Amino acid sequence: MIARKKFLLGMCLVMIFISCHESQTKALNQDDWQKISLTPHKSKLIEGAMPLILQKDYIICLGQNQNNGSVIFKIDLATGKKLWENIDIRGESGKSLFIQETPHVFANIIHIQDNARYYQVDLLTGKTLSKKSLDAPTVRGAGGIGKHYFYQVYDRKNITEFYENIIGGKEEILLWTAPEKESCGASMYFPISYINTRKDTLIMIPYGYYNKKNYEAEDNFALYNVTKRRIVYTQNITVFSRLSGGFRGIAIYKEYVYFATGFYFACHRLKDGKQIWRKEIPMNIGSIAVADGRFIGSANNGVLYCFDAFTGKELWQRGGISSNNPPFYMNGVFYATNFYLYAVDAKTGALLWQKESPDTRENSQSGFIGNVVGANGKIYVSSFLNLYCFKAAR
Repeated sequence: MIARKKFLLGMCLVMIFISCHESQTKALNQDDWQKISLTPHKSKLIEGAMPLILQKDYIICLGQNQNNGSVIFKIDLATGKKLWENIDIRGESGKSLFIQETPHVFANIIHIQDNARYYQVDLLTGKTLSKKSLDAPTVRGAGGIGKHYFYQVYDRKNITEFYENIIGGKEEILLWTAPEKESCGASMYFPISYINTRKDTLIMIPYGYYNKKNYEAEDNFALYNVTKRRIVYTQNITVFSRLSGGFRGIAIYKEYVYFATGFYFACHRLKDGKQIWRKEIPMNIGSIAVADGRFIGSANNGVLYCFDAFTGKELWQRGGISSNNPPFYMNGVFYATNFYLYAVDAKTGALLWQKESPDTRENSQSGFIGNVVGANGKIYVSSFLNLYCFKAAR
């Protein structure tokens, strides 16, 4: 276990990549390493948008130092040892990075994007290979699949465009522009989801409209065929109302796609976009996950809701847990963070256990935050100060 360093760090975990191959490293025991300090430089308590990537033998995570610069770590799963750290990346004008929700790993390179800059970092050495500025007022990264990397651009006329950058290529390709609506601003949301068929690569793009006159919003999504360069269909999720607007999550499970937006959870059929069920929740929704035939979503009223993924029938509710990050599923258990780390039985909603961050003894604000990720019977989660490894509930 690496000794604690008395530094502060903001960090949240927002992206999961788990290898489907079994790890060849020595099996990890809970006591092999419990925490890793993620602060190579003295830093102050700042919560940044910091994703984590879990691979077969290592974790890539990002932190933030006292100068609002970003620090990237590669950590060995078996020992908890830091393999390298990169402190080259900075936000514009000294500001912290606006990291997209799904950083992309391809050909041993990590592709990372802030609000207007695109970085490539060598996965083996941690060296910054390149960076470039994108000529647009506002850019948001969407992540990628294979050699395809996607992001969206907002211009000063409220027009939203969706671009592709072929990794290794020289030019960006405009794929789609969201249709305009009178008196409304259009916006696309993240995360997007990818579908690989035998022939084509498809992406699901959530987008919506906001009417500034009556403060109502409408939610939609588009299925785009990257291979054939065309929209397959667009579909409405919610009609204009004050309960709509603001996507919080998207998940694809079997032949269906699921959304969390505004005050609604919704399920649509993939092949044609038809809405199968929709549930209105009494408070703004947080995030969602779908596994083992069950849809689970959190809301700002501190409740986890579980529905049958195919029919929408409510199966259970669990109070006292609310998370803006997708719950993580492994071996019949959903894991979520809301200052504490919770393990909830997927079938019954029973609370199996909850863990308090040991770092709250040093700083009362250093509870568990962000996504939970896991593999091989181990769970990984962070506080503001450290990354922790725990034995899974099952």
